Amino acid sequence: MNSLREEASDNFAKRLGWQNGVKDQAGIASDLASGKDFQEIYGLGEAGLFDEFFYFLREIGVMPLLEALAPNGLRKRASNIKFPAVILVYLMRIISGLRFFWHVEPVLLQSQALMHLVGFNGREILEGSTRRGLPKAAAVPEKKTAEVRGPMGADSVADYIQAIAAKTLEKFFNRVVGVSSPPIPSFPSVCMPCLTPPQSNLT
Repeated sequence: MNSLREEASDNFAKRLGWQNGVKDQAGIASDLASGKDFQEIYGLGEAGLFDEFFYFLREIGVMPLLEALAPNGLRKRASNIKFPAVILVYLMRIISGLRFFWHVEPVLLQSQALMHLVGFNGREILEGSTRRGLPKAAAVPEKKTAEVRGPMGADSVADYIQAIAAKTLEKFFNRVVGVSSPPIPSFPSVCMPCLTPPQSNLT
């Protein structure tokens, strides 16, 4: 399982690490001692990479389109899971290159930093947001452990994603293409000179 996490971590760095980060503790200490101001501080972890990536998506106008997606029947059933969070988890799964869907549990859903980034609180990450998948309560309550359960299971993520209508996805991708593609500049019409050779007057 550790090799799975390492492979996903490498994919995060390769696909989201647009700039190389260097950890220079001595240089930072020297700059702080001299009173130099730091405009920005970047985290070198996976959550820091995704935080920058999500900010980029919001800046170019893609994040509102993601947040507007909703599966069929979502509003008809009560659920404390916010669908935009499910979309972001699925996006993380694509970027991480996880081959199997159930890999999202140990790599993504049980990562406190990543799940906090998509909107879940500490209790939801540690104990789960629902009791789905848990055994029925026994007569003698089991002793609680510090194991991170994750806010939801991989099957819940799959159920939500599969419930999105094909037409909805088609409209979403068309709008993403429209957002990411710069408009074609319009040029004023120019009268081109006549290239027809003059006719000879000789008979």
